[in-house]
Amino acid sequence: MSEQETEAYCSEIEHAMHNLSAVREHISRSYEMPSATNVREKYGIKYNTPFAEKDEADYVITRPFVDAPPESLEAQLTAGSLRGPHMFASFPMVFSKTKQGVKSGGGTEGDGMVVVHLGKNLCGYKGVIHGGLIATLFDEALARSAFYSLPHHVGVTGKLELRYRKPVAADRFYLIETEVVETVGRKCFVAGFLLDPKNRDVLAEANGVFIEPRWAKYASWVGSVDMRKHLDK
Repeated sequence: MSEQETEAYCSEIEHAMHNLSAVREHISRSYEMPSATNVREKYGIKYNTPFAEKDEADYVITRPFVDAPPESLEAQLTAGSLRGPHMFASFPMVFSKTKQGVKSGGGTEGDGMVVVHLGKNLCGYKGVIHGGLIATLFDEALARSAFYSLPHHVGVTGKLELRYRKPVAADRFYLIETEVVETVGRKCFVAGFLLDPKNRDVLAEANGVFIEPRWAKYASWVGSVDMRKHLDK
């Protein structure tokens, strides 16, 4: 693809993502962080429904890695190596539950919905997304929710279990919904579901345990790492 064709393809995917009913239904209860605003304005996307005020919103919308320097993404898998037409043509759109959302609807801060498009070049069998990639998506989505609950907002994967229910067809949008089940000290237990946005069929489900390293508290003490700010970009 030429640069112009690539941009046109990515723009088409981005517009289609914003037109999903699952996205539209969340807008009036959400507010945007700069990463989400930058993408939306880049492609000239507008909503008929206004966003919620920050202190009244049930969700915060972020687009992870959008504002990261290109050189920092060279070693990243989903945000770098697999980024492009017919792979990950658009950065994931993440809706994370706020403290206000917990008050109004229950759950835990950081429970989320991740919207992704999976291109035709991410397959194991032709037309079917590779199961290992699905595991990677769950790992990233569940970890993000866990980070909100861990004491210093950082953790590593201790355990990840998946159950594949149905084939995941390529070149379609999907939702990954996550919920924190329990947090015990430096361990956070999170569940997730991969859904077809059209009918909410569950195509795969996962459970993960994420553990905060002992060194995390020292990183925060010296101010070298502010993990929470990375969740809110």
